[in-house]
Amino acid sequence: MLQVTGGTPSVTLYGFAMSAGHVNITPLTDLVITKALGSSGDPATAFGAFGVSFGSAISNGLGGAKTYVNTQMAAIAGAAPSVDPMTGTFTVGDANDRLLDALGAAMTAAVKSIADLRTGAAGGAALAGTVPPYLAAPTGVAATANSASQITTNWSAVPGATRYDVYRSTTPGTQGSLLTTIQAPVLSYVDTGLTASTAYYYTVKAGNTVATASAASVQASATTQNPLVVVTIPSAPTGLVASAVSDTQIAVRWTAVSGATSYNIYRSTAQNVQGSKVGTSAAPNIAYADTGLTASTPYYYTVTAVNSAGESGASVVSATTNAASVASGSSCLITASASGVPNPVRYCYPSLPQPFTCDAAGMGFSASYMGTALNTAYPSSGAATYTFTPQANCTNVPAGTQTGTIFKTIDGNGTASTLSGISATASSGLVLTDGTASAARFAFASSSGFSASNKSINTSGMVSDGTYLYAVDQGNSKIRKISIADGSVSTMALVADASGTDATNLAWGQLAGIAINPAHTDLFVTGMRMIRKINIATGVVSFIGATGARYYDNALGLYSYKTTFTNTTSGSTTDSFAYYGDGITTDGTSVYVTDYVSAQVGRVLKIDIASNAVSTLVGLSNFQSLGSFAHAMTNDGSNLYIVGDRVVRKINISTKTETILAGNNVSGSIGIDGVGTTASFTLHMQGIDTDGTYLYISDDTAIRKVNITSGLVTTLAGSETYGYAQGTGAVAKFDNLGGLAVVGKTVYATDNYSAIRKVQQP
Repeated sequence: MLQVTGGTPSVTLYGFAMSAGHVNITPLTDLVITKALGSSGDPATAFGAFGVSFGSAISNGLGGAKTYVNTQMAAIAGAAPSVDPMTGTFTVGDANDRLLDALGAAMTAAVKSIADLRTGAAGGAALAGTVPPYLAAPTGVAATANSASQITTNWSAVPGATRYDVYRSTTPGTQGSLLTTIQAPVLSYVDTGLTASTAYYYTVKAGNTVATASAASVQASATTQNPLVVVTIPSAPTGLVASAVSDTQIAVRWTAVSGATSYNIYRSTAQNVQGSKVGTSAAPNIAYADTGLTASTPYYYTVTAVNSAGESGASVVSATTNAASVASGSSCLITASASGVPNPVRYCYPSLPQPFTCDAAGMGFSASYMGTALNTAYPSSGAATYTFTPQANCTNVPAGTQTGTIFKTIDGNGTASTLSGISATASSGLVLTDGTASAARFAFASSSGFSASNKSINTSGMVSDGTYLYAVDQGNSKIRKISIADGSVSTMALVADASGTDATNLAWGQLAGIAINPAHTDLFVTGMRMIRKINIATGVVSFIGATGARYYDNALGLYSYKTTFTNTTSGSTTDSFAYYGDGITTDGTSVYVTDYVSAQVGRVLKIDIASNAVSTLVGLSNFQSLGSFAHAMTNDGSNLYIVGDRVVRKINISTKTETILAGNNVSGSIGIDGVGTTASFTLHMQGIDTDGTYLYISDDTAIRKVNITSGLVTTLAGSETYGYAQGTGAVAKFDNLGGLAVVGKTVYATDNYSAIRKVQQP
């Protein structure tokens, strides 16, 4: 434990180090220690009599205390530190350092000391009730001269502000005197009675009834006009051109107009009618992109030039959007059916816009079925069986008539390679080996075989902090750490927490899912009826959500935990995890876990990290036993996304409602692309991650990609064929893919062939 005294007035703060290395001593570390101690004493007492009892009390409560302090900082300063408050690097002037400044400003405004905040932290109170929320300085401040004696100043709204103080100076870099106070929601002020041809400098501060004014905004300036210079209305723009970019976009351009400060763009669907204003383009920009239009539709545009004297007359031009062509945009793939199992064969690659109709005509084929001409759209009509006669303009088509075919939409542009490990045999793959990318070995599935004929479920989850991948090595009961830069692999060394539990023995509880908090400080790992929390920096392991004793489960043939917890939703004081649970994700405040309850019934449990309280977020129907089929889960802050049972479920965290985003849970399904429930997945959907726009899913032998907004499912790489091969699209081969993590444009997944596979998107 560390102590530092200094400052004016003098203040004493405390820090705490779990191991040798960098450690901070700030008001945040002081409050973390205070919260961790709780009723055990204050930091000064702990420092004066520091020993095992105080050290244990602090280390045991450290995780929850950090979460508490981060939550309070978000309430006071508008954001939480992006690094560990105890050990993270705070650089002078960076966002984290500014949070400390915000806390200091709030304390000064409320005439509160660190002792006042300690009192609140010791009892777990909301510190925002002790010090007022910090108000950020206004942004977007701009000043515009309207005339020789008038300037208008505008700014952007500040959350929590009820007033804005406007200051004026005639000297750059100085705040000057208070000019006026504007009551929110007004965000502008017109300053009159000014001197012609004079520069004026304006700053704005935000304020409310409980906080003093914020820091000053960035200074904005304007020079009043010269009364001898007459500003006239600009002439109408010339050289106006409108061009269709696609079936939903038209680009408009014009020639610059002297004296114009901006341009207004109007659109109409009727000739000789100015229509509605659709946009403004600030000079010197002389172009505008109009989007969201209807295909094959003529649009008429007028553009006017604007300055302080007024708006010019209009120039007129027209353009027609492209037809919604079925022969340009995303890709279509035709697959041939053999004994009911599709074997992907690329016959034709017309590019299609989204949304598209991938029909016979669009594919470049003339289609018939039993002598009847077809023009059936996919995916709206689902997969269908056709007989196709290739046309001459469709290249790369095998000769002859192709029968028994279905349409399939794909990306097919992900290029697969291996980051770590190699194609392994049973004997070499299960041997835990750390080291370089090529020397490393994993056992991602718990069986002794790696072939399609001797498979077990690869429930080995994986997450990333952007620098490393953290993968569950289920067969070896370890957490492996993989460098994204060079593929080198190490095994995480784990340390028991002060409670003395056996949480570090990962073999006691079949590992499966893994999650990482947004701050990238902690991992959460599911095991047989238990959830472990692992601090990445220290390796300290503890249980969350439930407590219990280890025992041998005869039915499962392995060690498990007999655990109980109080479910705040049902009121049961003897609730327990029904199975080991493998779908897990966290938003930093709560951990969410899938749990199998009974035949076809599951649930999502929510565990509050700070309080350890467990509740049921939502029940799940048509939910398979986790012992037979894996599940995986991720979140975007507002929704949970769960894969398993051949579907992608979307759970709204706030409303606790479930929808099926994609898939159809049809028995015997294979991986077929489409939109929403027209798409299908295999039963081995064992990994998921999101970049906020798309979901990426490991689906047995392929990487699937789901558009969150539209529900469009495509195949990024792989096919229905097992194997181990590098390459792009369907050329790539995978075997029983498991955990999956997305870093930028790169997808990483655990492969049953003792490897971490890497799929690069263009």
